[in-house]
Amino acid sequence: MRSRRGRFHADPEGEPTSYLADTPGTAWAEISAYLGPYANPLAFRLWRIEIPEPVARRLVDLREERERDRWGVGRDG
Repeated sequence: MRSRRGRFHADPEGEPTSYLADTPGTAWAEISAYLGPYANPLAFRLWRIEIPEPVARRLVDLREERERDRWGVGRDG
């Protein structure tokens, strides 16, 4: 499900966002930057996953500016 507002959905309960990150710190930095003082570490969930190579090739790496531009995702959300 694509977010209308960039990286995160407007309704975190009705449309939870799945986000892949290299480290837990990166994931938390993204969500806390988005939510600011409303970021709740008790509501933050983290799972470690391993993705098979054929599936990994289909993922979008939003660290690359050209991929963010391609998918309409700005640095500010």
